[in-house]
Amino acid sequence: MEYRRAKKSVALAKAESCRDVNEKLETSEGEKKIYRIAKDRNKATKDIHHVKQMKNASGVALTDEKKIQERQKEYFGGLLHEENPQEHHGHGTSYPGLTEVEVGTVLKRMKNNKATGPDVVPMEE
Repeated sequence: MEYRRAKKSVALAKAESCRDVNEKLETSEGEKKIYRIAKDRNKATKDIHHVKQMKNASGVALTDEKKIQERQKEYFGGLLHEENPQEHHGHGTSYPGLTEVEVGTVLKRMKNNKATGPDVVPMEE
């Protein structure tokens, strides 16, 4: 019996609350609120994060979206087309901290018939 009364009072309170909300939403202020809620929910569903500002090559902040896109193309294009220098150690080049004995010991422990590394020195004797 007590449970039914509690359930009924909750249902009445919920119905009154919904009625109040509906009355508020029927005004012009409520209409604006509906559009604001819909806009916020739409934004929340999108998984897009825009870059709002970015610095150009000289350090000046860019805020225009087209200029930011141009700068990104320029920057990443430069990264992809830039030749990165590599250190080439030829035969006979000394490496600091390594002795001939250490190198010989390591070479003896390595297995034969394996691919060469960047120094193109085969492990076979």
